Amino acid sequence: MAPSKSISEPPKYIQNDLFGKTLRAVYLFAPNSPKKAFYRLSLEIEFSQYIIRKQSGIGNKVLDHRKWIYKTLPEAEKSFNSRIRQKTCPDRKSQRHYIEIKS
Repeated sequence: MAPSKSISEPPKYIQNDLFGKTLRAVYLFAPNSPKKAFYRLSLEIEFSQYIIRKQSGIGNKVLDHRKWIYKTLPEAEKSFNSRIRQKTCPDRKSQRHYIEIKS
């Protein structure tokens, strides 16, 4: 017989979801870019939704930032991985060919 839970025992909540948590982050750099282009992505959970945040720019200056919101982790991960594949593909048509920088 399984032990019963006490009625006065508080429910267990995940505190990280309330304040947000970064699940994955990647920094991409275009070494052959004349202006040293970069592309930074993070996959985060915040208030029970999954967010991909993107920052891109040149040198150390952010010129563009965007975010995309997803309801489930699988669809957010799929989009996150797709964006990385697009940017790091050696056959891409853009002159900027990014490489992932490991931290």
